[in-house]
Amino acid sequence: MLWQHRLHCSKVKAPSWYSCRSGSQRSADLLIVVLLLPVDAVEQTLVQAEVAFNLGLIDTRQRRAAEQMQYDIVELVRNKNWTAARKKSDELLAYIANSSATSTLEDIRRDKAYDDEDRVSIYLNLPEIKANIAADNDIVYEACSKVVDGVMGHDVMKSVAHLVPDLIARSNVLLYQGQFDAECGVASNEAWISKLAW
Repeated sequence: MLWQHRLHCSKVKAPSWYSCRSGSQRSADLLIVVLLLPVDAVEQTLVQAEVAFNLGLIDTRQRRAAEQMQYDIVELVRNKNWTAARKKSDELLAYIANSSATSTLEDIRRDKAYDDEDRVSIYLNLPEIKANIAADNDIVYEACSKVVDGVMGHDVMKSVAHLVPDLIARSNVLLYQGQFDAECGVASNEAWISKLAW
């Protein structure tokens, strides 16, 4: 089993994949790929204000302010100032969420944080789950760990879109985005997908 990953806030960031065999007599390889937050920071950042405006989360004045923040973020990414770009990106998302009084941009229909009850941490700390994923029993999983974010947070703004064509060449690919996700939903992903060389 091959497992490569970079972790950030309980999400696998850059291509993470593994192959496994199905239980049927006619076995087939299954390729699972998880690409989260963001795949292409420049392309996805450049649509944040538009998405928020079109969802009715911000008004025209707020959109202009958000667009200026976007341009600042893109400049930082292009200069490879990853940590400052990440900080500014977090500020942009907080600005949109605060301006709209939205509990979470990950699903704008919700009236509380995405995993407000910490179900992911509870689940991943169950002994049987740790055994299934071969995790050390003495390690406590923490969603959105400040320690992990401090060590790897700068990676969030590095594009991994250049890795996608290789995955597409190797297997069928299904890309899923939440249609009520104002942070990295359909429009945000369409922005980088449309730039791929098919």
